[in-house]
Amino acid sequence: MTRVLALDVGGTNVRFAIAQAEPLAVTLGEHAHHPTKEFASFEQAILSERDWFTKLGVERCAIGVAGPVNDGVCKMSNLGWTLDAKALTKTLGMPTRVINDFEAIAFGVRYVPSDQRATLQEGTPNPLAPVAILGAGTGLGEALLLHGHKGERVMPTEGGHATLAPSDDEDAGFIAFARKKLNGGHVSVERALSGTGLTWIVEWMEQAGLGTPSAALRAAMKAGDPAAAIGKAGADGTDPVARAAVDRFVRFYGAEAGNLALKSIARGGVFVAGGIAPKMLSRIQAGFMRAFLDKGRMRPLLDAIPVHVILDGDVGLRGSAASALNDDDF
Repeated sequence: MTRVLALDVGGTNVRFAIAQAEPLAVTLGEHAHHPTKEFASFEQAILSERDWFTKLGVERCAIGVAGPVNDGVCKMSNLGWTLDAKALTKTLGMPTRVINDFEAIAFGVRYVPSDQRATLQEGTPNPLAPVAILGAGTGLGEALLLHGHKGERVMPTEGGHATLAPSDDEDAGFIAFARKKLNGGHVSVERALSGTGLTWIVEWMEQAGLGTPSAALRAAMKAGDPAAAIGKAGADGTDPVARAAVDRFVRFYGAEAGNLALKSIARGGVFVAGGIAPKMLSRIQAGFMRAFLDKGRMRPLLDAIPVHVILDGDVGLRGSAASALNDDDF
């Protein structure tokens, strides 16, 4: 069993947890968190808790960070922070790993408690087969979890930037709308499957004469996060346009999950992560699988693939800790 200091570093908060990691289980213990605005650098943030985690006897540190990681280094553009695994190893006096936050989620999916996932399809899981993970939030992340003689490995992808494909004429109308907004540019999958994508779907619906948002929805969108307002009204059913927009978003989501499952033959399962899915779970349960399975003669393959929505807000911390089990990466 390895005792790990696991961190989840986002644009707003930095979260700490002491974890016990072993091949079949990751147990999270004591937690701490701070707003990132309290610190000028990541080193200040982690050293502010040094007395706490040192006395708890951690052996390794594993950090999931919201940003691209190259050779153990991440430069966070939104904060101006730089995380360097080699420098942190010296500073902390213990082996330290820095990985992308979505890579951490991919490592963490196997360790999510059963009551923290919503199963959309049981399927027939193959524990040695690839696992596909995707998650919509600010953008769309996609990754694969693979198995080899040295243990689990995550293969990051840029699948969210693949071309968005229509499933019906209305989808094609949305894609034409998005292309116009982008001045004729490329319409990627995440142009629909993101917070911004959800607001674009509502804007397209209004322009296409498919419905007008209520005054209450407009006010909620103006007062706070527009995507969050649409998602809530759509999930609650308090606004017909929001409900229709959320349902189309869910169909795009299910279709893309099915695409990723086919490309990876993900008999180990498909996991839907990210902050959006749990907030519209009732609508995902209503329409996601129909789009996921709508792959013609390949449906029998997809019928056998387990599909789950991750509800666990600590999946990134679990995955950071789990990544510490890969000795070759330290």
